[in-house]
Amino acid sequence: MLDLNVFKQILETLEVVSRSNKLTLVEALFNLGYTQEWWTDVQSKIEAAYIKGRISEDEYNTYKTLLAESSSKKKNRESEHGDSINQIVNEILHLSQFTKTDPDKKYTSRIGELLLVLKNTLPDGTYIQFIESNFPFSQRTARTYTKTFFDLGGTYNPDYDVDYVQSSLYDPLEKSKELYQLLDENLIKDASDDYDNRSKWWVDRDENGKITRYHYNILVRDSYPLVGSLSLHQMEDIYRKYPYVTQNTISQDFPYLTFTELKKIIRCFNITKDKLFPQHIVENHTEEELAEFALKAKESAGMKKMVEKKSEYYEKRFKDSQKNLLEIQSEKQWIETCLNKYFDENRPRQRETIKFSTIEKKSETDGKQYPRLFCFMSDLHIGKCYEHPIYGRGYNKEIAKERFEQMAFHICRESSKYEHLTILCGGDITESIMEDGLHHGIHRQMDMFQDDQIFYALDLFHILFSTIIENTNFKSIELLGLEGNHDRIGSQRHDDKNRTAAKIVYRFLQREWADKINVILAKDGIINQNRENICIISHHGDANLAKKKGDELVNLFGDGKRYYHLVIKGHFHHLECKEGTNFLNITLPSVCSADTYSITEFAQNSQPGFILGHQAEFGLGFDFKKVTLF
Repeated sequence: MLDLNVFKQILETLEVVSRSNKLTLVEALFNLGYTQEWWTDVQSKIEAAYIKGRISEDEYNTYKTLLAESSSKKKNRESEHGDSINQIVNEILHLSQFTKTDPDKKYTSRIGELLLVLKNTLPDGTYIQFIESNFPFSQRTARTYTKTFFDLGGTYNPDYDVDYVQSSLYDPLEKSKELYQLLDENLIKDASDDYDNRSKWWVDRDENGKITRYHYNILVRDSYPLVGSLSLHQMEDIYRKYPYVTQNTISQDFPYLTFTELKKIIRCFNITKDKLFPQHIVENHTEEELAEFALKAKESAGMKKMVEKKSEYYEKRFKDSQKNLLEIQSEKQWIETCLNKYFDENRPRQRETIKFSTIEKKSETDGKQYPRLFCFMSDLHIGKCYEHPIYGRGYNKEIAKERFEQMAFHICRESSKYEHLTILCGGDITESIMEDGLHHGIHRQMDMFQDDQIFYALDLFHILFSTIIENTNFKSIELLGLEGNHDRIGSQRHDDKNRTAAKIVYRFLQREWADKINVILAKDGIINQNRENICIISHHGDANLAKKKGDELVNLFGDGKRYYHLVIKGHFHHLECKEGTNFLNITLPSVCSADTYSITEFAQNSQPGFILGHQAEFGLGFDFKKVTLF
């Protein structure tokens, strides 16, 4: 938190520097005993204090005006040669990448010469501090670089300053020509930084004061400015992937930006390894929540470390978790508790039903009849919420409801051609019912939490079943239920192999629809059922069974002489089919929309949808179609 007395001292210092023709801002801060790192940190605190109302708008405007005047005036050696100093710093940082593979010591010698120029140019007494604040090596390493320069026969005039750099040292036709030919062109471009420090960024806010969008105006030397804006989702993506930002990342997430342009944007917003969250996340969450998010971010990045001192908050959370685990004696007991809670809160229950008044039933036109209609769906992810899909619509609970209504409509439309209905759900019914979610940041992509996801999933299945029963004449209806990795109640896959959230949903449906729907649950993560001449072998797709090929699963669970086998899995969010002699492999599309995570995780995705099909009319086989959901 910013000390307001320190802020007043900064204003006084900036006013003195702005009026002086000799004193620079760097020298003034150094004389007061402040480092460059301290100044960078204080600038961030000033911005935060202004946003939270601790600094008035007049004080903030005065600060920005004085800062601009102090930074832009050309005075003393730093102001006169500021651009050249930045140029030297950038080249030293660039060349330091090659010192470990530098048998001829050309890069090392060059760094030593540049350090001598810096030492003679900077204000007296600031060189060591400048080295520690701007370079990834120590003062001792700096002395080694300068010693190498002299050992290789280099000579240096102590009267030289950065003008020497501009006139001779940086001339590509003279001393630097041979060295620069050894460097990659793209890296050379990075070394000659054309970013202007007067670049700025600002935000849009809604009527409640919450940030809705980020804007930037980046000044580029000898070129047009880079102007644009970022959504909250895009800003979160940059923070999540920094510093591991690559050209491949840019082409996928920001196709309209070059790699160099994105680096300028990162620099403009002062995004560093130490800043874990964008401004809107910091403003909208408490310190405890941010600490929890930070811990999860470190775990997801593989940076798990033993913490020497645990805060009281995490100790309390740990003890509460132990207490909860002791209270839940078994999975069966917990499911029964949820069942009783649900029926206590929802009795009497009015089931929502959609009546289709004008529906064309296809059997009236073609006259063909089949014993059974198969409906395969997967990856519902109830509770997931995002507005920026890869293509098409986003996803939230209202869209999920619309898609269940669409599935009911298509099933009813086909119903007159069939006697029986088999629905298979491939798992991932919920997004995550765990309090902490499956991974860092998942809370910001959810519109329902914990029990609400289960109860809303039940509402959607009620709509589906009620509508089908009201509008069709099926002799029997059954649901084959699989569980997915998102349905677990443990942070790791092995913590809850039974994927309890999905089992709760299926147990609810068994109890409420016992008289009309036959609900069959998976055993050991697999559905293995025979219907007419079809043998269904289905699993979610994320367990060890996913490593086995279709013919291997047929040999394990099927009967090649009597049945045609459907080997079905979900999990991968895209439609894929591969047929063998007596089996058909189907990877199911998802009911939820395609998002950035799924396309990154699985490298492909398809539009949301489900499968409708039936046994082939003549002989063994399976005829089907994908119905795309809007």
